[in-house]
Amino acid sequence: MASIGKIPEAPRFRLERHQLAQVVCQVRFSPILTIQHDETVIPFQDSIRGEYPRYMKTAALGIAVTPAGIQPQPLAHNLHRFQDTTGVYTAVLSQDFIALETTSYVDIEDFAARIARLAAAVGEHFGPVEMTRIGLRFVNELRLGSENPKHTMFEAITPALLGPIGTEDLAAATLNMQQVFMLSGDGSNVLVRHGFSPEGGTTVELQPGQQLDPRHAEPFYLLDIDAFIEESKPFSVEGIEAHIRDFNDQVRALFVWAVKPEFRKNALGQVEVTA
Repeated sequence: MASIGKIPEAPRFRLERHQLAQVVCQVRFSPILTIQHDETVIPFQDSIRGEYPRYMKTAALGIAVTPAGIQPQPLAHNLHRFQDTTGVYTAVLSQDFIALETTSYVDIEDFAARIARLAAAVGEHFGPVEMTRIGLRFVNELRLGSENPKHTMFEAITPALLGPIGTEDLAAATLNMQQVFMLSGDGSNVLVRHGFSPEGGTTVELQPGQQLDPRHAEPFYLLDIDAFIEESKPFSVEGIEAHIRDFNDQVRALFVWAVKPEFRKNALGQVEVTA
């Protein structure tokens, strides 16, 4: 495991009532232009269709800064989206990445095996030579209840993370708090987005036909942890899986540092994993 600062490693556990809004893994590679052509994607789809039978094609979007603010801009290539029959796992293929996202995370064994199968299919059908980025992102939305969300937040989150909203001087006056910081590990980086969202809702884009859960009305504390490496490496399924497991260890250690043990045990139902 690549260490992050002086944060100690955390033993594996599972949360019976985890509040993960989304987990995403993305593997980027040098652009393969044939992926832009639908007919070249057919063999790839055939190889994963048993697991992800649903298909749709969407336009890739970029970002442009205009006088009117940040505006989404369609790019020249498309995204191929493959979804399972439950609608909770989506694989996304682009000319320069393969990604897997889910709103129903089970554990790292299941998730790493899924991304390994997708990466193997990409290797077989498109033969990328190098990987340029591998990332694993956990988006936690810790629901705080509606009666006294700030009090619940103080019980849940370590004071070192709260900043001004964690002080007696400013807690009552703070209406909203969002922060971003980057950490450097041994060969990898971790981007952390976090903050208090009293208005509720969700930070995750809803899929077509998906409805907000009733709990989304509750205020929440966002803890969005994205571990990644950006450097050229030979495309390797084994290498991808090894990095994902290392990133999972980093994210778990940061989560344990950020979320108090009493909240993890009582509110989230933490159970240690011995095997």
